[in-house]
Amino acid sequence: GNTCIDSSNTFVISDPLELILTLSSIVSISCHDSTDGALSATAVGGTPPLIYSWNTVPGQQIFGQPAGIYTATVTDGNGCSSNGTITLSNPAPITFTYSVSDYNGYNVACYGDANATISVNASGGNGINASTYSWDNGMATDSIYGLSAGTYVVLVNDLNNCIGTDTITVNQPNALLLATSAIPSLCNNSNDGVAFVNVSYG
Repeated sequence: GNTCIDSSNTFVISDPLELILTLSSIVSISCHDSTDGALSATAVGGTPPLIYSWNTVPGQQIFGQPAGIYTATVTDGNGCSSNGTITLSNPAPITFTYSVSDYNGYNVACYGDANATISVNASGGNGINASTYSWDNGMATDSIYGLSAGTYVVLVNDLNNCIGTDTITVNQPNALLLATSAIPSLCNNSNDGVAFVNVSYG
């Protein structure tokens, strides 16, 4: 017998395009420990429709997020999926270093004086705006003078208008206390009287 082959019908089976997921930060966190970051996921390939989720929360974009590591997943119409991770970074906090005048261990020279000085330097954040130093006593510079004992609060903004603050204490020595006593003279115009003065710290 004869073997006959019909080759008039040809079928091509093709794979869908590879499902590729790309993650991006569309809004960076503005200030240290803020919750205003935003992330976006975009995929190409696969078979429509594409369904996105972030850490199991549905959606292609998420907003109002704190710093952390996030995982996104995209699933196509055939149930194929791809996932990836992205880190939403936390800006550094604003920190202060400072120096205070020193008079033998105290910040003012004598009890009740107003001769202390404070100099501060802020760093971190998104870069410090050096023109924004302000103090609770009304001064607006990184160094303040003529201070009496007490606490002083400094504020500064970074380039994103994030606010940093610190409290600095100015101390003083104790007040001097004078205690006096006397032994009177025995006779008029005699020189045998005695006076005593005792100096102590309060």
